Amino acid sequence: MAEDTLRQVEKDFALHGIALLLNINDLEYPKIVEELALEMEKIQFIESPKMRAILYQIDLNESDLVANIQNVNAQNTYLFFADKILKRCFEKVIWRYKMRNQ
Repeated sequence: MAEDTLRQVEKDFALHGIALLLNINDLEYPKIVEELALEMEKIQFIESPKMRAILYQIDLNESDLVANIQNVNAQNTYLFFADKILKRCFEKVIWRYKMRNQ
């Protein structure tokens, strides 16, 4: 399901014209978070005018993000967003599997 989750992340970004190519060989969650954070930093996701639309597309709770990001060290901002995005995309994949198998 890790591969499906990564493809979901790529799809959500692609819908807004941002190509992410997540070639992750190590499927340990902390490594995946780090890799996504690095890719997001490369495209300057936080400064992007598309950020809000992408977070909306992914369906992240904005008030939850605002409440929790205040406790995040500035150096870990991309890790914070990568973690939230991956967890939400994983939920989407799980729901897709559940709905498909009903």
